[in-house]
Amino acid sequence: MKRAARPFLDRTRARAWAVQVHYHWETALPRGTVLDALAEVAATRHISPARLSYVVELLELLHLRLEEIDARISGNLENWKLSRISRIDRAIIRIASVEILYVDDVHAKVAIQEAVRIADSYGGGDSPGFVNGVLDGIYRRSG
Repeated sequence: MKRAARPFLDRTRARAWAVQVHYHWETALPRGTVLDALAEVAATRHISPARLSYVVELLELLHLRLEEIDARISGNLENWKLSRISRIDRAIIRIASVEILYVDDVHAKVAIQEAVRIADSYGGGDSPGFVNGVLDGIYRRSG
């Protein structure tokens, strides 16, 4: 693999880890925080240091901005409540929203494309289209 491609691959895998940690938080630690879930997952699973730093960045931003992120997501749901979205789709959308809204060196379209790929791998049959639609709305309104 070319050296230039490695940071992008690390971020791709870090996004998937962030989604998995978020999912763990919602399923196993509902009274804790997403950062508690990160500590638990990092203690039991090996996440490479290159990936872990980006996972931490994403999850810390999510922890700090969760209410604002959820409000943005809710504002882009038609006839849905955030609580009705599957846990995995909610995790994917929240992590990608962090990148769209708060990570300056990631273009929103890249964040959306990566989220759709994760949804295709981990979500249900309608997940990729649903995730794409919600995130596109967030991007367009983030102006």
